[in-house]
Amino acid sequence: MFGLVLLATGALAVLARAASVPQLTLGTGVETAQASKFSWYDCSEDDYSMEVMDVTVSPDPPQRGKDLYVEVIANAGSEITVDVQVGRGRIRILRRTYDFCDEAQRLKTSEHCPAKKGAHRITATVKVPETIPPALFNVEAYGYTELDDDLLCMGFTVDFSKALRALDN
Repeated sequence: MFGLVLLATGALAVLARAASVPQLTLGTGVETAQASKFSWYDCSEDDYSMEVMDVTVSPDPPQRGKDLYVEVIANAGSEITVDVQVGRGRIRILRRTYDFCDEAQRLKTSEHCPAKKGAHRITATVKVPETIPPALFNVEAYGYTELDDDLLCMGFTVDFSKALRALDN
């Protein structure tokens, strides 16, 4: 299954949705902001059936209010759903479960459902909301097979805490 880009873009979409949650609007006067470099990691166990080879975003670092192009290279096994958790520091902000086929269609990825086993290069574009607060975001996404077996775990970090703040005069 091609699910990894959906995992990454789904997680970014959750982050985008989380940014619009009222309690996440932290501070005022943020005029311009740019994240530090995007980083990702594979937190899968050895027996998971999907291997993440690379995740690339452009622009890197992601920019508020701009489109973010995501490319994932992965080798996968079966159809999955994804459980995405967004955290700010050690605090869980949001948790959602997605159906990959639904998300693939919604995000207009380069893959179609159902996808076949094997190597995949998947691309999608998501909009980074301007309302993301200046904070470090840690996202972990877990994928499962149709039988609810572990498929993969992928995490990424985007740091918007180094945002440039406008001084209120």
